[in-house]
Amino acid sequence: MVKKGFLVIIAMVLGLSVDGWARRDVGLNRSAQVELDLRLKIAMFLFLQIGSPGKVIDMVRFNVTDIPENQPLVEGDFSPTIKIKSNVGKFASISLTVDSSNPLMGKSAKMPLKVISFEGIGDFSGIKGTLDGSPNQKIASFPGKSKKQGSFRFFYHNTYNYPPDIYRGSITFTLSFP
Repeated sequence: MVKKGFLVIIAMVLGLSVDGWARRDVGLNRSAQVELDLRLKIAMFLFLQIGSPGKVIDMVRFNVTDIPENQPLVEGDFSPTIKIKSNVGKFASISLTVDSSNPLMGKSAKMPLKVISFEGIGDFSGIKGTLDGSPNQKIASFPGKSKKQGSFRFFYHNTYNYPPDIYRGSITFTLSFP
């Protein structure tokens, strides 16, 4: 876009100092104009917000109360809200990964996160799988210019391997691009 305006006004708007040469030029030619081509370039960014705002670490919790025949599926009691915004280029891609290497802790036992499955809700619907217990599991990819909001639900398919207990832990999400 090309804009025309008085040299002095443009210099003041841009925060440039109006030194002697500009005053002298305007003084000699009161109708001096300059063409200015402005291009607004928004810097690349990634934004990821998970769970409650503030200095809170949200924990997922599974209350295993009975044997598998009576309680075959245990849903985690927390589905964190996840917001993603990115502008890293329309031809780039971004990745959402999870760290599921730390186990869920109960009073008498530990439950590895690799026995936990997940399912996306909202803009993340269609994303589902099982955590693999690794520190860098890629669960989704999106275009480099994205805006997504939704959550994930977590499930434990009950087995005899873990006694009835309340198992708590955290799952760390990371948003990145190459």
